[in-house]
Amino acid sequence: LLYLFLWFVLPVVRSFKEVDDAELKEMYEASTPANNTQKSTDTAVNLYTQWREWKIGSHPSRHPPPLLTSKDYEHLPGALTQFFSEIRKVDDTMYRANTIKVYYAGINRMIKESDPAMDLYNSPEFAGTRKSVDMLIGKLRKTETPGTKRAMMVTKER
Repeated sequence: LLYLFLWFVLPVVRSFKEVDDAELKEMYEASTPANNTQKSTDTAVNLYTQWREWKIGSHPSRHPPPLLTSKDYEHLPGALTQFFSEIRKVDDTMYRANTIKVYYAGINRMIKESDPAMDLYNSPEFAGTRKSVDMLIGKLRKTETPGTKRAMMVTKER
């Protein structure tokens, strides 16, 4: 009973440390979303480039278009659909649904840099890619452990 009395009556002691402006700036710059966004974009583009080189090496007659220099919107949607279906981690397991979603967004950012009119989320040329990636995300969601952070679909769910 005495413990409860002391717990309610005694003030809570808090500990603080003053941080100067330079430390705040350093923390802010180290954790800005722009840094994380750029890293995820770079990772997605590098993975696509590695996949493209692997694809050319294993199937010389097929050359998926490069992301940066290509405005080959006739072949790019099919190549992206195949890319998302074939990418694997180093241990040959599938990426998590959330990772696929991040890579999709990263590649979209890169495509929009070279051609602002193109958008993986809205351009009709990429409707098949969106549908395929949505199906892949749905499939991966079913295999993930309950309680893990779930990725949203690429298209809006109804």
